[in-house]
Amino acid sequence: MNVVMSLNPVGLIIAGVAALAAAIYALWDPIKQLLQFLGLMEEDTISAAEANKQLTKSYERQTEAMDRASKTMDEMHRHRMKLLQLQGATLEELHEEELKQMEEAKEARHARAEAERDMIKKSQKCIKKHWPRRIGILPKAQGSK
Repeated sequence: MNVVMSLNPVGLIIAGVAALAAAIYALWDPIKQLLQFLGLMEEDTISAAEANKQLTKSYERQTEAMDRASKTMDEMHRHRMKLLQLQGATLEELHEEELKQMEEAKEARHARAEAERDMIKKSQKCIKKHWPRRIGILPKAQGSK
């Protein structure tokens, strides 16, 4: 009882603030997840949004380049067919050239599909990295704070 009586209010306030600081430090990860879930702290959300924005821009640039390449291939094919016709190519030669162009177009479509698959995988990776932790579904990886 003497110890309690000898403590003045300033000492109690200092001890209370120190205890609160220690509790916040010890429980920071769950508190951070809660604040992010409530939208009061958006550090990870902003980085996820920025990563998604960069990924989308990269995909758009890649798509535009593929579109330009496809148009160039089509134009080159038309010129090649006209040249063959002017040189008096047989129907068989024209048909072979058409088959060759179709194969090139098929390869271009496969390349575009592969690029879209890569974009989806990168987007899923970004979502898995940022979204579940924001809402507290997945625990943090071992070794991270």
